[in-house]
Amino acid sequence: MAPAVFLNGRSSMRINQEEIFAPRTCVIPTDDLDEAIFLANDRPYG
Repeated sequence: MAPAVFLNGRSSMRINQEEIFAPRTCVIPTDDLDEAIFLANDRPYG
């Protein structure tokens, strides 16, 4: 599987809800650092 980056993602997307063993990541835009930290800590896998 080729590496992939998903831009403008949402925290509800499956890629953000489950641990995926592939070279993929999702970029979720936030308004400030506090929101980014909240979203990072809101995932079961960090």
